[in-house]
This record gives sequence, structure tokens and C-alpha cells, in this order.
Amino acid sequence: MYAFVPGALTSRIPLLDLIPAPAVILIVWLVRRSIADTKEPRASDVQSTRDRAVRVIVWLLVAWALLLWFFYGGSGYGFSWILTFAASVLTCVTGRVGRPESESVRHAWMISGALLGAYAVLEFALRLNPVYGPLFRALGQPQPNDWSVYRAAASFPHPLTAAMFLGVAATLALVSWLVRRDGWYLAMAIPALAGLASTGSRASLAACAIGIAVGMMLYAKRGTGARFGRSVGLVVLAAGGALFIFNFSGVGDRLASNEAARSTGARLDGLSVANAAAAHTNYIGSGPATSGETARLYSPLIVENSFFQALISLGLIGTACLVLLFLLLVKRAHGSGDAAAAAGAVTLAVALAGYNALDAVHSSHLLIGWAALMCLGGAAEAPAEKSAALATPKGRQLL
Repeated sequence: MYAFVPGALTSRIPLLDLIPAPAVILIVWLVRRSIADTKEPRASDVQSTRDRAVRVIVWLLVAWALLLWFFYGGSGYGFSWILTFAASVLTCVTGRVGRPESESVRHAWMISGALLGAYAVLEFALRLNPVYGPLFRALGQPQPNDWSVYRAAASFPHPLTAAMFLGVAATLALVSWLVRRDGWYLAMAIPALAGLASTGSRASLAACAIGIAVGMMLYAKRGTGARFGRSVGLVVLAAGGALFIFNFSGVGDRLASNEAARSTGARLDGLSVANAAAAHTNYIGSGPATSGETARLYSPLIVENSFFQALISLGLIGTACLVLLFLLLVKRAHGSGDAAAAAGAVTLAVALAGYNALDAVHSSHLLIGWAALMCLGGAAEAPAEKSAALATPKGRQLL
């Protein structure tokens, strides 16, 4: 639903203007799975110290945001931020999470990414959004596209939002293909990567590359020379894909444009603006979802970095919790042998650092929750060298 139904449509329903509809569905799904499994605990339900640490960090982050919200008088938009983050992330780290839930989210993300990636390529080729463009205009929220190079947004309100979703999907699919030796994953990765290129998002392309590199390193570290050789093969494939993207899509033109140069300059200036705005509250934080208005006290520049946003709105404590959350998730996934989930979490973290998602796009909290669910629920993957069949889930069921 997150990938194919615009939030601008469901937000017109009462209560869903505070919590995204996919977050409500996520809660219902996890509660149903928990009730179904209460009689017979699964082996994957045994919690490690690292799992408990993740829970503590998320609880602390939500409690700190709530405290700041009360302290500064409590805005409706800030309360929506807290509700969305709690429903999207806290639910995923406190629910009964196991391999079935992890695999369901993983495969749904990859398949949705492949379908939306193919649609984004079509949109880029047509230079218009045939399905979602008229829908967004009818809702009074037209998708921006006043750049010199056309940028696909698919079902999302902005190309950057689409790029973050597609970047994680491509990372999951490519690293899963590396680990499990199943061509199905590669078939999912190719359209997701092509769609990512069609968005013209440099930050998410870089995030995807970094995530894949991390996944390759974690995979090779746990294996033998055969794994190293397969990692080298993925490097060659990725290099070929990069050459195609930069020579046969609008990415090269986007990189060479004056808009890109201005955007890079704005991102570099964002650190000084964020530091000044955070110092305004002595780095305590100005309250959830207030980074934009606090930053405007010092500059009209938009702070295009979610972690800088967190520094302004949630202070040093909130930012430290957010960074530590991602570090613990990657460590947990690596510890269970799930290189794909770890790589996906890295891609998401780097992509979040590339634009103002945390405060401005509350639905992005869902991606953090899903990444947490994959990292906490993943079990050790079967070695690819021994048997691809053992590592590939039967049926690849979505739910």
C-alpha cells in the first residue's frame, strides 16, 4: 500500500491524517501474527541482548520526543510525528518478530521496488507520469518537476522519496542474489536500479552503492574464496550498471547541471545552519517536526539531511539514539548472517542523510520500521556455496 497508493489520498480519511494507512495495516498484521504464535513460541523469538538494546533505544527516542513535545506546548504536526514514529518503528521492534515476518517484508519490498522501478523507467521515457500525475493534480498536490532534467517520481510525491524506496529495494535484491544464487533476485534488482536512475537522485544512488559494498564485505567476511569470487562478480556487474546509468540515462546530465551544483552547495551549508539552529536550544532540541521553522530563524536554506534535522528538533540525545539504532540494526543483522538486511539498513541510513525526510516526510518512518523488522527477524542464511535451494524461501510468499 505504501508503494502504490499515494499518502495524499489516504490522508483525507479521518485519523489517517495523523498516522499513515500503511502503519495502521502494519500494526494489525503484526498483532495478528503475534496472536497466532502465542501458543507455540518460535526459535527466532529468543531475544538477544542486542535486541533488547534496540528496544531501549527506540523507547528512549519516543519518550524524549514526547517530552520535548510537551515542553514546547505540543503542536499537532509534532504529535503526528510521534504517533507515526511509534506506530512505524516501535511496533516493529517490540512485536514478535521472526524469520517469516522478515522474509515477508523483504520480498514485498523487492517486488514492489521492481514494479515501481519499471514504471519509473516508463515515466522517464515518456517524460510524464501517466497514472499518478493526474491523481496528484486532482488532489491538489502536483508532483514537482521543474528541473532541467526530467526526474521520475512514480507513485511518490517527490523523486527523492521514490529514490530512497527503490534504492533499498535494489540493495536488498542484489545482495540477496549474491548470497542465495537465485536469478529471481537479480530480476528484481535490474528494474529497481533502472527506476532509481530515472529519479536522478545522486544521494540515493550513492546510498545504494555504499549499501551494496557493505553487503559484499559482510558476505565475503563470513565465507571462503568462493564467496570472494562471487563478490568480485557483483562488482563487475555493478560497474557495468553504473556505466549504463551514467551514459544512457539522465543521471549524467543531472550531475552536470547547475541545479546539481546548487543542491550540493546547499547540502554542504546545511551543517552550519543545523549547528546554529541546534545551538538555539543548547542542543536539547526544539521538538519533533520543528527543524524547518527553527532553521529558518538562521537561514532560508532547507536542511536536506534527516540527521541534521534530528539534531535541530530532537537535539543531541535524539540524534544519538537515531544513529545508534542504525548501528545496532546493522550489527544484529550481521550477527545473524543476514548480509542483505544489513546492507538495506545502511542504504536507508545514507539515503536519509541525503534529504529532509525525517521531519518533512513522516511516512519515511515506515521504512525505518521495516528495516528494523528485517534486521531483527533475520536468521542465519544458508551458505550459498552449499545449496542455493536451502537459502531460497519456498514460494517466496509476501504474507
